[in-house]
Amino acid sequence: MSKCQISIELSGPEDFARPGGELEVIVHVSCNSVVKCNGLSLTRSWRTHGLGNPDQGGKEAEKLFSGTWEAGEYAYPTTVRFPETPTSYHGEAINVDWYLEAQANLPQAINRNVEQMVLVTDPDAPEPYTPPNVWAPQPVKLSAGIGSGMMLALVLIPVVFILMLVFTPKLGGLLVPLVLYLAFSFHKRRAATQAVGQVSLELYPRATVPGGEVHVMLEIKPERSIAIEHVTVQLLATESTTSGSGTTATSRRDQAFLLEERVASGVQLSGTNHLEEEVTFHLPVKAPTSFEAEHNEITTKVRVEIQPVGQALVSFDQNVRVGTLRGSDSAST
Repeated sequence: MSKCQISIELSGPEDFARPGGELEVIVHVSCNSVVKCNGLSLTRSWRTHGLGNPDQGGKEAEKLFSGTWEAGEYAYPTTVRFPETPTSYHGEAINVDWYLEAQANLPQAINRNVEQMVLVTDPDAPEPYTPPNVWAPQPVKLSAGIGSGMMLALVLIPVVFILMLVFTPKLGGLLVPLVLYLAFSFHKRRAATQAVGQVSLELYPRATVPGGEVHVMLEIKPERSIAIEHVTVQLLATESTTSGSGTTATSRRDQAFLLEERVASGVQLSGTNHLEEEVTFHLPVKAPTSFEAEHNEITTKVRVEIQPVGQALVSFDQNVRVGTLRGSDSAST
């Protein structure tokens, strides 16, 4: 029979921790004979698990005891404080959990340790939010974007030139249509961006909470007449994970939630007929808070998609910080 057993008790009125709050904990030790202990500690930390490589952080340890135990029962009460973020989250590809680990360092014996998972969440509903009376949308710098396709075209142009003149003219000729297609696609995106004209956007607030609101004011002011098939505003959260390393590393993106509103359909805009629309999104109560680690990331953003008739889609994103009711800006690492 083991000489020493360890257990963790959440002794406070709540069995969960609020972001930035405290949790009352008791570490119990039971010995059936004399046991020397070089150190009994309690460690708080978070870990990810899911489809990406595991990350961990927020580690903080407290030493509770060092010395000799006689046979009997012992209790070591303490208070553990948790940072504002990250909060507990279980998603499609990423899970974030907090743990308490009690460990006894026993010389000439197997160390004893026990682990207790702790839910870190804020159950209080956010207060109603009132948007500003006066909006001041700021111009968005639209770009056709070089993108991976155009980058490939720029790389292939000298390759095609060398192949046609020096090595294999037939192979170079086969690559010409691909280069032309990539360059034409970039030209279409650039033409659509110029046709849309000035686009201005304001998000209020820039930082919100699960269950909170995000207000979006969008303005589109083209210089010339343009037919718009549709304009869509989205609020979406994405889980991004990386598994493996080096050349075998793979990335994955999963959607945590998507809210969408079509603000215009089949409209004709011009220098005198602008589009001005306001959208209010209500985040899900269980929306994930923003999270960033080495291999796992959760982001929330507003995405605007403008589809001119017969032209390429014009779109852009702006990030929204989702935190806790106490307004932390970053995860504790």
